[in-house]
Amino acid sequence: MARLKAVFFDLGGTLIDLESDKSSHLKVLEAMKLRYGLDESAADLSRGFLSYMGRFEAQQAQHWRPILELTQEAFEEEMARIGIAVDTRDVQWFMKTYMTTYGRGIMLAKGAIDTLRGAKLLGIHVGILSDVDDDWAKLVLDNLRLRPLLDSVTTSQTVGVAKPNPRIFMAALKKAKCEPNEALLVGDSLERDVRGAKAVGMRAAHISPQPSAEADYQAKTLVEFLPILKKVVESGQ
Repeated sequence: MARLKAVFFDLGGTLIDLESDKSSHLKVLEAMKLRYGLDESAADLSRGFLSYMGRFEAQQAQHWRPILELTQEAFEEEMARIGIAVDTRDVQWFMKTYMTTYGRGIMLAKGAIDTLRGAKLLGIHVGILSDVDDDWAKLVLDNLRLRPLLDSVTTSQTVGVAKPNPRIFMAALKKAKCEPNEALLVGDSLERDVRGAKAVGMRAAHISPQPSAEADYQAKTLVEFLPILKKVVESGQ
C-alpha cells in the first residue's frame, strides 16, 4: 500500500456537529417566525425548507446549485405558501439573519480540533472536501478558526459537482499533488464519502456509530479516528 500523503475531511456531520447545525437552522426560523408573526412553528417551517431543498438533491452530484441560492428560494416559496408577499428587503434580511445566526451557533464535532492538529503534526496534507458553497465554507472556517490547520479547501461550488462525482475528488487530489491511493477521505456518508472516495481509488474512513465493511477504517467519533490516522502514517502505509 502506498504511503499516505494526504487526508481530506468532510464538513457537515464529520467536522461539524450535526446537532448544532440543526439548532442553528431552527434559530433562524424562530427569528423569521417572530419578525412576521407567523403561526407556524420553527419545526413546521423547517419541514417546508427541507422539502424544497430535497427537490434538487438528486441532481447536485452532476450540477451543483448553491445551497444559499436554494435557501433564499425556499424562504420565498415558504412565505408565498403562507400568503405573505416579500420584497428585496425581506430577502436581504433573511439571508443576513441566516448567515449571522448560523455562524454564531455552529459548533465543531468532539475531537475535531485535536484531529486536525494531530494530522498537521504528522506532516501530511490536510484538506477539506465538502458539498458546500464557497461563502458557507468561508463562514464556517473563519468562525471556527480552522484555516490555519488546513492546506486546501475543495467545495462543490468551486468544482460544480457534489460527491460522489469523481470530479470533486480529483480536484482535491490535484491540490494535494498526490495520487488517489496516497490519500484518505474522512466522512460520515457511506454513499457520498466512502463509496465516492473508493470509486476513484482513495482510501476512506467512515465516522459513524454504525460500522461498515465498505470503509478501510471505521471510528465512531473523530476522537477514535486520530489514533488510527497516526498508526497509518507512522507505519508508512
